[in-house]
Amino acid sequence: MSILARIALRRGVIELKEFFRERDAVIFTAALPAVLLVLFSALFHFKAPGTAVPAAQIYTAGLMAGGVASTSFVSMAVAIAVEREAGGLKRLVGTPMPRAAYFIGKVIRVVVVSVIEIVLLFSIGVLFYHVKLPSTPGRWWSLVWITLLGSAVMGELGVAVSSLPRSARSAPAVVNLPFIVLEFISGVFIPFFMLSKGIQHFSLLLPLAQLAEGYRSAILPATFAHLEIGGRWSEAAILENLLAWLVIGFILSLYTFSWGTERRRLLRYHRQ
Repeated sequence: MSILARIALRRGVIELKEFFRERDAVIFTAALPAVLLVLFSALFHFKAPGTAVPAAQIYTAGLMAGGVASTSFVSMAVAIAVEREAGGLKRLVGTPMPRAAYFIGKVIRVVVVSVIEIVLLFSIGVLFYHVKLPSTPGRWWSLVWITLLGSAVMGELGVAVSSLPRSARSAPAVVNLPFIVLEFISGVFIPFFMLSKGIQHFSLLLPLAQLAEGYRSAILPATFAHLEIGGRWSEAAILENLLAWLVIGFILSLYTFSWGTERRRLLRYHRQ
Protein backbone atom coordinates (compact mmCIF):
# COMPACT_ATOMS: atom_id res chain seq x y z
CA MET A 1 0.00 0.00 0.00
CA SER A 2 1.36 3.41 -0.97
CA ILE A 3 2.13 6.13 1.57
CA LEU A 4 -0.75 8.25 0.24
CA ALA A 5 -3.21 5.35 0.58
CA ARG A 6 -2.13 4.64 4.17
CA ILE A 7 -2.37 8.28 5.21
CA ALA A 8 -5.70 8.72 3.42
CA LEU A 9 -7.10 5.64 5.16
CA ARG A 10 -6.00 6.98 8.54
CA ARG A 11 -7.54 10.32 7.69
CA GLY A 12 -10.77 8.53 6.79
CA VAL A 13 -10.78 6.78 10.18
CA ILE A 14 -10.33 10.15 11.91
CA GLU A 15 -13.22 11.63 9.91
CA LEU A 16 -15.48 8.74 10.89
CA LYS A 17 -14.52 8.98 14.56
CA GLU A 18 -15.30 12.69 14.53
CA PHE A 19 -18.65 12.06 12.89
CA PHE A 20 -19.79 9.26 15.19
CA ARG A 21 -18.77 11.19 18.30
CA GLU A 22 -21.41 13.80 17.46
CA ARG A 23 -24.38 11.63 18.37
CA ASP A 24 -27.03 14.23 17.57
CA ALA A 25 -25.56 14.73 14.09
CA VAL A 26 -25.41 10.97 13.54
CA ILE A 27 -29.05 10.49 14.52
CA PHE A 28 -30.26 13.46 12.47
CA THR A 29 -28.24 12.55 9.36
CA ALA A 30 -29.19 8.88 9.36
CA ALA A 31 -32.79 9.30 10.53
CA LEU A 32 -34.00 12.23 8.42
CA PRO A 33 -34.48 10.28 5.14
CA ALA A 34 -36.17 7.47 7.07
CA VAL A 35 -38.51 9.90 8.84
CA LEU A 36 -39.38 11.53 5.51
CA LEU A 37 -40.10 8.11 4.01
CA VAL A 38 -42.53 7.27 6.81
CA LEU A 39 -44.14 10.72 6.54
CA PHE A 40 -44.57 10.69 2.76
CA SER A 41 -45.84 7.12 2.82
CA ALA A 42 -48.48 8.10 5.39
CA LEU A 43 -49.55 11.18 3.40
CA PHE A 44 -49.62 9.77 -0.13
CA HIS A 45 -51.33 6.56 -1.21
CA PHE A 46 -51.32 6.79 -5.02
CA LYS A 47 -49.93 4.22 -7.44
CA ALA A 48 -47.80 5.04 -10.45
CA PRO A 49 -49.92 5.18 -13.65
CA GLY A 50 -50.13 1.84 -15.42
CA THR A 51 -48.37 -0.02 -12.60
CA ALA A 52 -49.00 -1.48 -9.18
CA VAL A 53 -46.07 0.43 -7.69
CA PRO A 54 -47.24 2.38 -4.61
CA ALA A 55 -46.00 5.80 -3.54
CA ALA A 56 -43.97 4.35 -0.65
CA GLN A 57 -41.74 2.40 -3.02
CA ILE A 58 -41.25 5.40 -5.29
CA TYR A 59 -40.28 7.56 -2.33
CA THR A 60 -37.88 4.89 -1.08
CA ALA A 61 -35.85 5.21 -4.28
CA GLY A 62 -36.07 9.01 -4.36
CA LEU A 63 -35.06 9.46 -0.74
CA MET A 64 -32.11 7.12 -1.21
CA ALA A 65 -30.79 9.59 -3.78
CA GLY A 66 -31.69 12.56 -1.59
CA GLY A 67 -30.03 11.04 1.46
CA VAL A 68 -26.81 10.21 -0.37
CA ALA A 69 -26.69 13.67 -1.94
CA SER A 70 -27.39 15.45 1.35
CA THR A 71 -24.71 13.49 3.19
CA SER A 72 -22.19 14.01 0.41
CA PHE A 73 -22.93 17.51 -0.89
CA VAL A 74 -24.44 19.48 2.00
CA SER A 75 -22.49 17.88 4.84
CA MET A 76 -19.22 18.10 2.92
CA ALA A 77 -19.63 21.78 2.05
CA VAL A 78 -20.72 22.81 5.56
CA ALA A 79 -18.03 20.76 7.32
CA ILE A 80 -15.25 22.24 5.18
CA ALA A 81 -16.57 25.78 5.70
CA VAL A 82 -16.55 25.24 9.47
CA GLU A 83 -13.06 23.73 9.45
CA ARG A 84 -11.75 26.57 7.29
CA GLU A 85 -13.08 29.29 9.58
CA ALA A 86 -11.78 27.51 12.67
CA GLY A 87 -8.31 27.42 11.11
CA GLY A 88 -8.21 23.64 10.87
CA LEU A 89 -7.47 23.60 7.16
CA LYS A 90 -4.50 25.95 7.47
CA ARG A 91 -3.07 23.80 10.25
CA LEU A 92 -3.43 20.70 8.08
CA VAL A 93 -1.57 22.43 5.24
CA GLY A 94 1.33 22.96 7.61
CA THR A 95 1.67 19.23 8.29
CA PRO A 96 3.48 16.67 6.11
CA MET A 97 0.12 15.07 5.22
CA PRO A 98 -0.46 15.00 1.43
CA ARG A 99 -3.33 17.34 0.61
CA ALA A 100 -5.06 14.63 -1.42
CA ALA A 101 -5.32 12.53 1.75
CA TYR A 102 -7.64 15.14 3.30
CA PHE A 103 -10.13 14.86 0.44
CA ILE A 104 -9.90 11.07 0.25
CA GLY A 105 -10.62 10.94 3.98
CA LYS A 106 -13.73 13.08 3.44
CA VAL A 107 -14.88 10.79 0.63
CA ILE A 108 -14.43 7.74 2.88
CA ARG A 109 -16.64 9.43 5.46
CA VAL A 110 -19.46 10.32 3.07
CA VAL A 111 -19.42 6.88 1.42
CA VAL A 112 -19.66 5.05 4.76
CA VAL A 113 -22.45 7.32 6.03
CA SER A 114 -24.28 7.04 2.69
CA VAL A 115 -24.17 3.24 2.88
CA ILE A 116 -25.63 3.38 6.40
CA GLU A 117 -28.48 5.56 5.14
CA ILE A 118 -29.15 3.25 2.20
CA VAL A 119 -29.26 0.19 4.48
CA LEU A 120 -31.65 1.95 6.88
CA LEU A 121 -33.99 3.14 4.12
CA PHE A 122 -33.89 -0.22 2.40
CA SER A 123 -34.68 -2.02 5.65
CA ILE A 124 -37.71 0.19 6.31
CA GLY A 125 -38.88 -0.14 2.71
CA VAL A 126 -38.59 -3.94 2.73
CA LEU A 127 -40.13 -4.44 6.16
CA PHE A 128 -43.05 -2.02 5.90
CA TYR A 129 -43.64 -1.02 2.27
CA HIS A 130 -43.06 -4.24 0.31
CA VAL A 131 -39.96 -2.95 -1.45
CA LYS A 132 -38.24 -5.89 -3.12
CA LEU A 133 -34.54 -6.56 -2.86
CA PRO A 134 -32.74 -6.40 -6.22
CA SER A 135 -33.66 -9.58 -8.04
CA THR A 136 -30.48 -10.08 -10.08
CA PRO A 137 -26.72 -9.65 -9.56
CA GLY A 138 -26.86 -6.89 -12.18
CA ARG A 139 -29.32 -4.89 -10.08
CA TRP A 140 -27.22 -5.39 -6.95
CA TRP A 141 -24.19 -4.16 -8.86
CA SER A 142 -26.17 -1.13 -10.04
CA LEU A 143 -27.06 -0.33 -6.43
CA VAL A 144 -23.40 -0.51 -5.43
CA TRP A 145 -21.80 1.54 -8.20
CA ILE A 146 -24.55 4.16 -8.18
CA THR A 147 -24.03 4.68 -4.43
CA LEU A 148 -20.25 4.85 -4.68
CA LEU A 149 -20.09 7.05 -7.78
CA GLY A 150 -23.00 9.23 -6.66
CA SER A 151 -21.37 9.84 -3.27
CA ALA A 152 -18.09 10.76 -4.93
CA VAL A 153 -19.73 13.15 -7.41
CA MET A 154 -21.91 14.95 -4.86
CA GLY A 155 -19.06 15.08 -2.37
CA GLU A 156 -16.76 16.62 -4.96
CA LEU A 157 -19.38 19.24 -5.77
CA GLY A 158 -19.66 19.91 -2.03
CA VAL A 159 -15.93 20.66 -2.00
CA ALA A 160 -16.40 22.98 -4.98
CA VAL A 161 -19.09 25.10 -3.27
CA SER A 162 -17.53 25.03 0.21
CA SER A 163 -15.82 28.40 -0.41
CA LEU A 164 -19.06 30.20 -1.33
CA PRO A 165 -20.33 30.85 2.24
CA ARG A 166 -18.75 33.94 3.79
CA SER A 167 -18.80 32.33 7.21
CA ALA A 168 -19.41 29.00 8.87
CA ARG A 169 -22.64 30.39 10.33
CA SER A 170 -24.08 31.13 6.89
CA ALA A 171 -22.89 27.89 5.30
CA PRO A 172 -26.02 25.76 5.99
CA ALA A 173 -28.34 28.38 4.49
CA VAL A 174 -26.13 29.05 1.45
CA VAL A 175 -25.73 25.35 0.63
CA ASN A 176 -29.21 24.09 1.54
CA LEU A 177 -31.22 26.58 -0.53
CA PRO A 178 -30.07 25.41 -3.99
CA PHE A 179 -29.98 21.80 -2.78
CA ILE A 180 -33.64 21.81 -1.68
CA VAL A 181 -34.64 23.25 -5.07
CA LEU A 182 -32.63 20.49 -6.71
CA GLU A 183 -34.43 17.85 -4.65
CA PHE A 184 -37.85 19.10 -5.79
CA ILE A 185 -36.94 18.95 -9.50
CA SER A 186 -35.01 15.68 -9.34
CA GLY A 187 -37.65 13.21 -8.19
CA VAL A 188 -36.82 13.18 -4.48
CA PHE A 189 -39.81 14.98 -2.95
CA ILE A 190 -42.07 14.84 -6.00
CA PRO A 191 -42.17 11.65 -8.11
CA PHE A 192 -40.24 12.31 -11.30
CA PHE A 193 -43.07 11.31 -13.65
CA MET A 194 -45.27 14.03 -12.10
CA LEU A 195 -42.93 16.80 -13.22
CA SER A 196 -43.37 18.62 -16.51
CA LYS A 197 -41.36 17.32 -19.46
CA GLY A 198 -39.36 20.54 -19.58
CA ILE A 199 -38.27 20.20 -15.95
CA GLN A 200 -37.52 16.51 -16.48
CA HIS A 201 -35.22 17.18 -19.43
CA PHE A 202 -33.47 20.00 -17.58
CA SER A 203 -33.01 18.08 -14.33
CA LEU A 204 -31.56 15.07 -16.15
CA LEU A 205 -28.61 17.28 -17.04
CA LEU A 206 -27.85 17.44 -13.30
CA PRO A 207 -26.43 14.60 -11.19
CA LEU A 208 -29.15 14.25 -8.54
CA ALA A 209 -31.89 13.34 -11.05
CA GLN A 210 -29.60 10.74 -12.59
CA LEU A 211 -28.80 9.36 -9.16
CA ALA A 212 -32.52 9.06 -8.37
CA GLU A 213 -33.18 7.31 -11.69
CA GLY A 214 -30.35 4.92 -10.94
CA TYR A 215 -31.96 3.89 -7.67
CA ARG A 216 -35.34 3.49 -9.36
CA SER A 217 -33.75 1.18 -11.91
CA ALA A 218 -32.18 -0.90 -9.13
CA ILE A 219 -35.15 -1.42 -6.81
CA LEU A 220 -38.42 -0.71 -8.65
CA PRO A 221 -40.21 -3.27 -10.87
CA ALA A 222 -39.50 -3.22 -14.59
CA THR A 223 -43.11 -2.15 -15.19
CA PHE A 224 -42.21 1.29 -13.82
CA ALA A 225 -39.64 1.99 -16.55
CA HIS A 226 -42.23 3.20 -19.08
CA LEU A 227 -42.69 6.34 -16.95
CA GLU A 228 -39.09 7.43 -17.49
CA ILE A 229 -37.92 9.72 -20.28
CA GLY A 230 -37.61 7.50 -23.34
CA GLY A 231 -39.73 4.80 -21.71
CA ARG A 232 -36.79 2.93 -20.23
CA TRP A 233 -33.91 3.10 -17.78
CA SER A 234 -30.55 3.88 -19.32
CA GLU A 235 -27.67 2.98 -17.01
CA ALA A 236 -25.21 4.02 -19.72
CA ALA A 237 -26.64 7.54 -19.72
CA ILE A 238 -26.59 7.63 -15.91
CA LEU A 239 -22.95 6.53 -15.88
CA GLU A 240 -21.95 9.07 -18.54
CA ASN A 241 -23.67 11.90 -16.68
CA LEU A 242 -22.14 11.08 -13.31
CA LEU A 243 -18.66 10.65 -14.80
CA ALA A 244 -19.02 14.00 -16.58
CA TRP A 245 -19.99 15.67 -13.30
CA LEU A 246 -17.06 13.96 -11.59
CA VAL A 247 -14.75 15.76 -14.01
CA ILE A 248 -16.69 19.04 -13.74
CA GLY A 249 -16.61 18.88 -9.94
CA PHE A 250 -12.86 18.26 -9.96
CA ILE A 251 -12.21 21.24 -12.23
CA LEU A 252 -14.48 23.50 -10.18
CA SER A 253 -12.77 22.42 -6.98
CA LEU A 254 -9.37 23.36 -8.38
CA TYR A 255 -10.59 26.91 -9.04
CA THR A 256 -12.78 27.51 -5.99
CA PHE A 257 -11.28 25.60 -3.06
CA SER A 258 -9.26 27.56 -0.51
CA TRP A 259 -7.34 26.24 2.48
CA GLY A 260 -7.53 29.55 4.32
CA THR A 261 -9.68 32.64 4.57
CA GLU A 262 -7.71 34.75 2.09
CA ARG A 263 -10.70 35.13 -0.22
CA ARG A 264 -12.88 36.64 2.51
CA ARG A 265 -10.10 38.95 3.66
CA LEU A 266 -9.75 40.17 0.09
CA LEU A 267 -13.49 40.83 -0.09
CA ARG A 268 -13.36 42.88 3.12
CA TYR A 269 -10.39 44.85 1.77
CA HIS A 270 -12.25 45.78 -1.40
CA ARG A 271 -15.33 46.86 0.56
CA GLN A 272 -13.17 49.18 2.62
